[in-house]
Amino acid sequence: IMELYIIGVVAVVALASIMTWHRTISKSSLPLNWPVVGMLPSVLWNIANVYDYGTKIVIDNGGTLKFSGPWMAKDFFEVVTSTPANLEHILKNDFPNFPRGPYFKAVFFDIFGDGLFTADHELWRRQRKAVGIALSSSSFRDRNLNLGCLSPGPLPHVPFAMAFNEAIAACTYRLIFPPFIWKSMRFLNVGFERKFRRAQAILSDFASDMVNCRIEELKKGGERQGDILSCFIKLEKEEGRSPSEKIAADTTAVSLCWFFWLISMHPDVEQKIVSEITQILKSKNLKNRNNSSDKLGLFGVEELRSMNYLQAALSETLRLYPAVPISYRQAIEDSILPDGTHVKKDSKLLYFIYATNRMESLWGKDALEFRPERWINKEGACMKEWDYKYPVFNAGPRLCLGRDIAYVNMKFMVANILVRYKVKIDPGHKVSPKFGLTLFMKQGLKVALHSREDIVL
Repeated sequence: IMELYIIGVVAVVALASIMTWHRTISKSSLPLNWPVVGMLPSVLWNIANVYDYGTKIVIDNGGTLKFSGPWMAKDFFEVVTSTPANLEHILKNDFPNFPRGPYFKAVFFDIFGDGLFTADHELWRRQRKAVGIALSSSSFRDRNLNLGCLSPGPLPHVPFAMAFNEAIAACTYRLIFPPFIWKSMRFLNVGFERKFRRAQAILSDFASDMVNCRIEELKKGGERQGDILSCFIKLEKEEGRSPSEKIAADTTAVSLCWFFWLISMHPDVEQKIVSEITQILKSKNLKNRNNSSDKLGLFGVEELRSMNYLQAALSETLRLYPAVPISYRQAIEDSILPDGTHVKKDSKLLYFIYATNRMESLWGKDALEFRPERWINKEGACMKEWDYKYPVFNAGPRLCLGRDIAYVNMKFMVANILVRYKVKIDPGHKVSPKFGLTLFMKQGLKVALHSREDIVL
């Protein structure tokens, strides 16, 4: 038995050496394609830096990669692509052929249920219509934010936020592990599936409380009936279904973390943003000098829309650190991508938004640099990019309905914070992305706020 063991070890080492040598000679940047397990070990080995690792591989291979998963793992993704032409084909031209698919729904159902994030076809269309109605309602547009709603001192621990991060990470692991592995882990309650089970309990309790509370408000004829949750409760009631207690996600906070980190690394950009905000605030105070004693009053929507450089800095943040770095589709029938890649029926496909946003062929030699000026035209206005070159809000029929609202919300938060405070990052705090379908920071962002004394109004 010992001899067989030694022979087996030697054989594995020899095979690895031969494959490594062959890849070196051929100068291929493809991950090693191992017998039985395919390219999965290379992904797991680089999981701590998987976005940059994957970006290099995809770009080195012309923007599209045929991925070999483990043997017999039929639900594993097979194509990874990042080119705008391919994205336009998947998300628009052949849209009906590339839904999220049943496997994606199975992976994320425990969090999102039949919600907009996982729904396809007619269910998706009905839910999207409901969200559109909610976002266009006057009660939603007229909402405001009280920046002083939190008590002084350290911010409270939020179990829901921590649980949501854990759940998203676990479900993303399900996408890269063969089903027989993660389903076995779920049955045994070990590893990331154990963390997921704990997180799911917290999420379910939170969602149940929110839904039940809103149902009671609606029964009593409450005023807040134009919000998204109320619209979904009404929709499911009309369809004879019980209201779902699954979760949805707001990615604004994720993007703002990356924004404040980036401007802390580029003080010249921060100064330009503060200068723009200050000029707009001075104009506002001149118009309202007899109506308000608060020179640092909150900004209105029209004032926020005029903050072009701030919008450029936010767009550049989303380019380098998109809130959703990867997304997933499944082919109903065979399809040929514009670059000639053959996608077979039932194939799973990842489109790599993080890589698209860092391609030198699209963004120039400075693609990895944080440079908001690339978004400013000759007239000083912030430009829009082609959705398939800049797919941070998705594209095609599934384009994010809340894109404009997201920009307004982010600008509202940034403008009202930066006009009052300097945001200083803890010198010892290390920042890196956390693996998951949402681009969280591994340790969050540890900051200190210092009152500004350099703004003269």
